[in-house]
Amino acid sequence: MSSLRHLALLGALAVSAFAQTPPPASAPTPAPSPAATAPTQKKIVLEVARTGNEVLLTWTLPEGEVRMLEIMRNTTENAQGRGRIGTTRATVNVFSDTVPDTAATYWYWVKITRPSGEIINSNPVATPSAKVWTPNS
Repeated sequence: MSSLRHLALLGALAVSAFAQTPPPASAPTPAPSPAATAPTQKKIVLEVARTGNEVLLTWTLPEGEVRMLEIMRNTTENAQGRGRIGTTRATVNVFSDTVPDTAATYWYWVKITRPSGEIINSNPVATPSAKVWTPNS
């Protein structure tokens, strides 16, 4: 019986010693995964598509909580003078807009506000003016 205890004790010591032994110096250190080292996305990626007077916006948000999400539009690239055309939940990533003038170009932004008050705007994205097909007479 004592030899059985002795054997169990040696086994426990071996497991303990093995667990605490550092890897040999020649063993390569694994590189961190790209996801662990990639910087957190801090921008909104916005895309627009247009058919006639209907504009479809889709976007990808940076990680983190969003208190408010606003969709903005202007007739120039200048953010001053832009108007809010809608709001939505942060879980929604699509918005449809009906523009008043099919011949005009419109600029869109998605703007988020964090619970901390931080504001992040997408870059402005333009829709080309809609092409109006006129049949030959």
